[in-house]
Amino acid sequence: MEVSKFPPDQRETVRKSVEQLRLDSEDPADFYAEIETRSDGIVIVHLWHESAFSPENRGVVGNPGGKCRDFYYDPKENRITQILFWQ
Repeated sequence: MEVSKFPPDQRETVRKSVEQLRLDSEDPADFYAEIETRSDGIVIVHLWHESAFSPENRGVVGNPGGKCRDFYYDPKENRITQILFWQ
């Protein structure tokens, strides 16, 4: 998850996501991200941990490594407001 690889309008969201991963004692380099913006302005960062792509996890439904999650970022508050781990 390199901030500079995202479009300029998404970089603050990615910066906050990187900050949150570090607070959670995670290495942001171990994650892949996709960003979705809802109609209400909340930005959802879908985070896939590299363990989800391990050969032993191919075809496994859910969150086999237990580290994939979504961050809900509120640009008005400039913070992550919710963290949901995938089931």
